[in-house]
Amino acid sequence: MFSKIRALIVCLVSLSFFTTISHAEQIVHPAIQTCLDRGLVNVLQGELSLIDTQFVAMQVAGPQWKSLTPTEQATLHTTIKSVMERRIKKNAGSYMGATVIIKNIKTSNKVPNYYTISGFIATKDQGSYSYSTQVIVSSTQCRFYTLVIEGLFRLSTWLRDQPEVTALLSKKGSK
Repeated sequence: MFSKIRALIVCLVSLSFFTTISHAEQIVHPAIQTCLDRGLVNVLQGELSLIDTQFVAMQVAGPQWKSLTPTEQATLHTTIKSVMERRIKKNAGSYMGATVIIKNIKTSNKVPNYYTISGFIATKDQGSYSYSTQVIVSSTQCRFYTLVIEGLFRLSTWLRDQPEVTALLSKKGSK
C-alpha cells in the first residue's frame, strides 16, 4: 500500500514537472523569440522604426510633457529621434551578431500582447549584459517601449542627459 502511494506521488511530481516545462515553452512564443532575436539587436544597431519614439519622448520629458505645446512636443520628439539615430548607430557595430537570451517574461493583464522581458545580450566583443525591455509583440508587430541595458544605459535617462534634449527641456524649467 505504501509503495503504491509513493509511486502515485512520483507520478504526480513527474507530471507536474513536465507540465511546467510545457508551460515554459508556451510562454516563449515564436513571435516573442523572433522579436527579440532580430528586433532587439536591430534596435541596438539603430533601427528606430521598432521603437515607439513618441512614447520615449513622453518618458524623457516626464510630467513636463503635458505643459509642452504641440510644437514643443514635436520638436522634442524630432530631436530625440535625431540623437538616437546618431548615437545608437555610432555603436551599432558592437552588437553585430549578438545573441539575445530570454530569462523572464511577464505579461500585462491590461494591455494585450504587452510583455516585460528580461535576459542577457551576449556580444562578440563587449561581453554579456543583462537587459530589460517592454515590448508589444504580435504576429505582425514588434514594438519596443523601454530598454535598459545594465552597465550601459537606460534609454530615457540616457536621452534626457544628451545636450540637445537638455537644452529643449531646460527652456521649460526642467532638468
